[in-house]
Amino acid sequence: GKIVSTEALTHDIVKMVVEADRPVKFVAGQYATFRTPDMHGRGRNYSFADAPIRTGSKTLAFFVRKVPGGRFTEALFAGTLTGQTLVVEAPHGSFRLRPGEAEMICIAGGSGLAPLISVLEDMRKRRVRRPCRLLFGARTQADLYALEQIDGLRASWLDTFTFVPVLSHEPADSDWKGARGWV
Repeated sequence: GKIVSTEALTHDIVKMVVEADRPVKFVAGQYATFRTPDMHGRGRNYSFADAPIRTGSKTLAFFVRKVPGGRFTEALFAGTLTGQTLVVEAPHGSFRLRPGEAEMICIAGGSGLAPLISVLEDMRKRRVRRPCRLLFGARTQADLYALEQIDGLRASWLDTFTFVPVLSHEPADSDWKGARGWV
């Protein structure tokens, strides 16, 4: 596959879009492993950030947090990986929605929002009716992202959907009226 675009979501998280050479089938919540020629076999794992398509998709989205000094993310954020051929191994992992009717409690922080967005978008697409509470931890208001997408989920959800952003390092004198602390 090749990275075809990146979009800054926060100062240290980007949405990375990869075009695969063939359709990739995955279950909402799973992840892919990426390798570049200079990674000497070591891969980097990133969760799918979109709902799966039954027949597979060649266009794949991921949320990636910059790791200072990280070979892959430093190159990604510098733009030197765009257009470069990558080895993409997928799907991996067993995180997925389990059947049930009880309220779902979804907890994410930073780029960990990706697999939950994948699961929630898939549920919306399949019209699953189940209450959901999404807790999203970030440092400051500037570290919150995908808020329009989450609001779209909430607005079209077939049951109760509660979104609770929680900030751990928001200045005390800011205009933030929401939850503070650690998720």
